Amino acid sequence: MSENQNFNSMDSFKLIRSLGGFLKTEVKVSEEMIETKNENKSSMEAILTPGCSIEVSISNAAPIEPNYPLVVFIGVGLGVQFPKVMHASIKRMADEFAFDTDLTGAPQDDLFRSKINRVDDLEFEAITINEQDLGYVLFPGKTIKYKFRITYKACPNIKQIKLYAEGTVSTRHLFHQVQEIPISAGNMISGSNH
Repeated sequence: MSENQNFNSMDSFKLIRSLGGFLKTEVKVSEEMIETKNENKSSMEAILTPGCSIEVSISNAAPIEPNYPLVVFIGVGLGVQFPKVMHASIKRMADEFAFDTDLTGAPQDDLFRSKINRVDDLEFEAITINEQDLGYVLFPGKTIKYKFRITYKACPNIKQIKLYAEGTVSTRHLFHQVQEIPISAGNMISGSNH
């Protein structure tokens, strides 16, 4: 393989890898009082504890243009790594500080539908069953929001929490082609009655 061919391959890989740049994130942190269980009392009554609410938005910023390939992320999810010094177990945190997922900006039941009526009654599926098992789906212009709360007692320095956005560019959507076939005078067979 020549150096020129190798360079072109690397450019192609960089271009493909750059599509991941359309997966955008935004984090908002706000202080609030969080209702927790008082472990010092036998009644396990709820008390208000200082903490914060963390909201993470994951968006698909790919352009929606007819001449641009459809960039769809599948398997979209949020990863959270808590500091090792935390005293609260992840199990207990899951019980006390539920992770909320807001899909109103990216409905999973009203996905892209083909506007083409195929003569074989088949259609290009917006998402396959196997792809659904990987996580959420983000079409261009759509956003998923995650929100969780944590007390300062459980994690005194929230900057030690590591957040990760995960998603895979769907090659099935990226390389899907639909081309209009024009009917013009040049297509007409002479002697046709229609």
